[in-house]
Amino acid sequence: MPETVGIAKSGSVAGLLAAALAALVLLLQPAAAAPLAVAEVEGPTVLRLADGRRLVLAGLEGPRPEHAALDEAARRGLQALLDGSGLVVRPQTPWPDRLGRLPVQAYRAG
Repeated sequence: MPETVGIAKSGSVAGLLAAALAALVLLLQPAAAAPLAVAEVEGPTVLRLADGRRLVLAGLEGPRPEHAALDEAARRGLQALLDGSGLVVRPQTPWPDRLGRLPVQAYRAG
């Protein structure tokens, strides 16, 4: 009569796989990042960091060029919102857009 070792072991294999998956999820979680310093708010959705990198706020669209007053008001509003605070970002893609800006979700530190 064949042993049922395969069935008995399947439970332990499932447990090992579950543990490995949980460990992998923990390893892939972004570490708590240090806040980044914003050097300039270039536009209503574009930021330049102190190290020169340019970020674009993902999922937002600023005012159209023909509405320069709204564009400037939105830029000033974002500048006031940041108010010297650091920025914690979560990149949306590993690659910059065609203008060299990295699309991110951004959160004000603190």
